[in-house]
Amino acid sequence: MRVLCPGCGRPLSVCLCDAIPSPPIHIATRLLILQHPHETRHKLATVPILSRCIQPCHVIVGRRLHSNSSPLLESLATSAKIAAKSQQQRRRDVALLLFPGPDAVDLGMWFASLQQQGLWGIMAPEAERGIPAPAAHVPQENEEQVLVLMLQASEKSWQAPRTQITLIVLDGTWEHAKEMVKASFPYLSEFAIQVCLPYDANREGDGMGDSDFIMRKEPFGGCVSTMQAVAQALSILEVDGPRIEETLMAVLRKMVLLQASHCHCPKIRPKLKKKNSSRTQLTEPGVSNSS
Repeated sequence: MRVLCPGCGRPLSVCLCDAIPSPPIHIATRLLILQHPHETRHKLATVPILSRCIQPCHVIVGRRLHSNSSPLLESLATSAKIAAKSQQQRRRDVALLLFPGPDAVDLGMWFASLQQQGLWGIMAPEAERGIPAPAAHVPQENEEQVLVLMLQASEKSWQAPRTQITLIVLDGTWEHAKEMVKASFPYLSEFAIQVCLPYDANREGDGMGDSDFIMRKEPFGGCVSTMQAVAQALSILEVDGPRIEETLMAVLRKMVLLQASHCHCPKIRPKLKKKNSSRTQLTEPGVSNSS
């Protein structure tokens, strides 16, 4: 058996410790991942690395979510029922199921609506934060103490998000993910909002070698790995989202490059080669298929 790195849990030849942020990035979004049992044995799974990069990250191994899956989900379901009985239009705790589909709402549009309604806290302007400016006559030995006071004042002035978001993500092959959604939907539909990132079901998905972030063939355009999907979602939901996305994508990029360096290009099957050849002739400029 290969020796595994105690830091990232990967073989030493593909260690990612120098790319994984330390300490992990703390996010305001509560991330809950339902991981298919088959993924726990897959060497290309990104969830183990993702859980080392950001916190909190709750991982549940299973094929569906139900009332006994997690105390967090049960509290969200209870909160939704209470809000429905009291006819409250706004809930502080909101669960989002990230999965594409005809009924899914674009995540960016949903979050923009949340901000327009004033349901998302932001940092107050600097003039309103009450951060003491260091006086010109402060002795040099007291400058560090003044800096500490400034940082403490800044932290106190930060407004906690008015809406606590729980992002539910499914980790598995495309077929497994569809099965997991179908099995979990009767329960999740009671309190979760289905959202999605941009995708195109009419466009063929890319494969390994087409991008620095792809390790498995995509079923259609916009289908990405769990780590990339979470990175894109957090870029929208987090105050420091773009930086978090950049950090996670840097880790994923290195993971893909390391994996690619240890892979040999697979031989094209004769039937597939013939099919691709015919397709190329039909699409080349100046080539006619008329008899």
